[in-house]
Amino acid sequence: MNKHLYMLVLLNSRMEFVDVTNPPIPIRCLQYITYIYAVTQPHWNQDEMIDQVDVLTQHQQAIREFYWRGILTKLFAQYQSLNLSNQTLDGNNEYILACMWKSENIDVVELVDKLLPCLSNQTINNMKIIIESNFIQPCAICNEPITNQSPHQCIHHHTWKQCPLSLLLIDTPVIKTCSDCGLKYRWFQNQVFETQPITFLLMQLNTCVFCASTFKYSDLQLYR
Repeated sequence: MNKHLYMLVLLNSRMEFVDVTNPPIPIRCLQYITYIYAVTQPHWNQDEMIDQVDVLTQHQQAIREFYWRGILTKLFAQYQSLNLSNQTLDGNNEYILACMWKSENIDVVELVDKLLPCLSNQTINNMKIIIESNFIQPCAICNEPITNQSPHQCIHHHTWKQCPLSLLLIDTPVIKTCSDCGLKYRWFQNQVFETQPITFLLMQLNTCVFCASTFKYSDLQLYR
């Protein structure tokens, strides 16, 4: 089905979910089509259009999990082809994989389960600790814990944004920014597949997962 026609069908049916068995539709495109559709449908009022956009925005999690599935599928295929086992990951990759392991998407969880035999006991135990801590991350300034709840700040009120794809705090001076919607992502430099396979694959994405625009990069200042 044509992508734009597919979007109109979803909107016309008062969409309650996005079918992520197919490539997800970028939020920006959906919002634009929502506007066009509302203009062409006299029975839609402004409040209905706003409600529809709010519903679409709620599906950013589903879009992130779609990309997670793709990354995990590629990672598992590479591990299998190289016959890798007992792999130890660095802290960032352990954190991201732990987030994937506790995803509400059963397909993502099953893919992580398939990866476990390829990982070292140390990495698996570290992932369990991350989950048991409720995904606490240390503040880059004072090292105090920061919970996974918004706003992401420590007891000293140091506040950080969260990367919408990796769910890590954006506490690095090097970020990537969507050139269209302005969404900030954490950027990982000099990643190697052996110990940083997930971030290595994340860096191959060159478009915003929510609006499909290209990235621009900045290392001018720490983004908080």
